[in-house]
Amino acid sequence: MPQEEKNCLIMMASYNGERFIKEQIESIIAQTYQNWHLIIQDDGSTDHTVSIIEQFVKTDPRIRIFVNDSGKHGPYQNFNALINRCRNSGEKYDLYFFADQDDCWDRDKIEKFISFYDQCAVEPAKPVLVYGDMRIIDQSGITTYESLNALDRIERTPKSMFFDTSVWGCNMMFNRALLMDIQPVSEKSERIWGHDQYFARWAGIRGELLFFHDICMSYRRYGESVTAEHVFTVDKRRILDRLNKLDELAFDHAVMYKSALFVIDQLKKADLSKQEKQTILGIQRCIEKGGLTALWYFAVSGINLGRRVRTASHLFILVLGIYKKHLKEIQ
Repeated sequence: MPQEEKNCLIMMASYNGERFIKEQIESIIAQTYQNWHLIIQDDGSTDHTVSIIEQFVKTDPRIRIFVNDSGKHGPYQNFNALINRCRNSGEKYDLYFFADQDDCWDRDKIEKFISFYDQCAVEPAKPVLVYGDMRIIDQSGITTYESLNALDRIERTPKSMFFDTSVWGCNMMFNRALLMDIQPVSEKSERIWGHDQYFARWAGIRGELLFFHDICMSYRRYGESVTAEHVFTVDKRRILDRLNKLDELAFDHAVMYKSALFVIDQLKKADLSKQEKQTILGIQRCIEKGGLTALWYFAVSGINLGRRVRTASHLFILVLGIYKKHLKEIQ
């Protein structure tokens, strides 16, 4: 018997995205896989973003728009409020996608992701997240890098996922089991950490984290985008530049480790197996202790952050322990 077609929910957060959001929504409408719904939550745009979305809402019943009324604003806060809205709505979907307002999906993105998911034959009750490769384009739509994975080697193990940021929400898909298993983040929280790293790290501990090598979308990076300051290439020159600003580098690492510790604290609220508890406690000890403990942990756990120079630079900061003073500062 043919497999029953899965229904999908795409969650998009918007804010002053009039330049690119029309192209992004059109790329979703043009998908070869059509069993989807799109919910867009706007964060109080002051340009024509909302009116552009409303034109699509009028012509396609699969598209809905909401306003972020959580009282907390910003890209991560808006996404978190949207996730909570969809989780609590009572509407059930088999698979879920996040989408940014300024990217552009290949026509077969959804179809390819679902096909890969089906080929992996995962149990529906197991929390699963799939993330993939993507090309990078500039504000004019010109390709600047053909493959993010070739550039930065973003494929990670569940443990290494806690020591850097290698997953982007715009190119991930997860099942309902993960959405319902994950500990919700209160919209009243003073600081909301990235939803993409949160979901990926949770899936790595509680279920399965799968990397899909095909390129299925164009990821747009430009001056005003949220991730514009993210540097993909890590070479010797960049490390030397960063070493000249060692305390600034230590602070950046502290922010990353603070978010990892937040996920660990959330995971402790779940009904963990003995193995899962041992895993997160080992990661926690590595981050909190640093020094030789971190050196030993990286060695026995085979932590690899894509490139040797990246792994070495991260381990250098951990061994020195200079990030620890900032962990207490960051709320």
